[in-house]
Amino acid sequence: MNFEPETRFLRAFGAWLQTPLTSLLRETAAVRWVDQKPLSPTLISGPAFFFLLSGEDIPPGSAVGFEFEPKLFFSLLDWLQGGDGTVEDGELLPNRTLTPLEKRLASRFLGIFQKALLETGKILSPTEFHPILELSRPEFRDFTAAQFRFDAGTFGGTFRIWRSLPHRQLALGPAEESLDEHDAQSMAEALAETPVQVSVQLSGAKITPQDLLKWRVGDLIELGKPEDFPFTVLVEGMEKFTAAPGKFKSRKAFRIL
Repeated sequence: MNFEPETRFLRAFGAWLQTPLTSLLRETAAVRWVDQKPLSPTLISGPAFFFLLSGEDIPPGSAVGFEFEPKLFFSLLDWLQGGDGTVEDGELLPNRTLTPLEKRLASRFLGIFQKALLETGKILSPTEFHPILELSRPEFRDFTAAQFRFDAGTFGGTFRIWRSLPHRQLALGPAEESLDEHDAQSMAEALAETPVQVSVQLSGAKITPQDLLKWRVGDLIELGKPEDFPFTVLVEGMEKFTAAPGKFKSRKAFRIL
């Protein structure tokens, strides 16, 4: 079973979310895809928002949902109200009904999630999200759920994207055993312009807490590697290349080796 195009979409979705969420929260946000698997909506354990998708090229019965780990969800709401994102376990009552204010605040980041889905999925036709209050109809039996890790400031947690399987036209990944050449090409083109995070990592060194307490401004810290030891280049947190330091028009750069 070929899930590579699906993996690329999920990584792109997480990468896309980081910039608008950072802007909304005014705190650096990091979103990382963890895994995906077929699941039943009966396993939802946190606040969830489901929508029926409609549009010229959207197959009937296409639905998508966003489920949040309770502590993450209420930390986000607290942050949007000017708090520090701290939520005590005693405040997390199971299955409690959201207040109108909480729903209104939630709509701010739900809008970002929906836009990320549309842009990274490259859905060309106008698409509308219609809230779903119940998932008991036959067309809502088969879902896949992709889990993400979210961290911002002093809080973090997980959320999941739930989506029904008839999404072939949305370029979000295969529902069949394999992809035909046209589908694969469409997904490759859709993701070609999606921004991804690239960083370089110096060699590291292990120290004791006692050594760390002795550090002062101006200290020279040895990394235990030769001066010309190459960098590691990471793309979306995964090691991809080795590189050497360089310069381009008076700016720091690196050269792929």
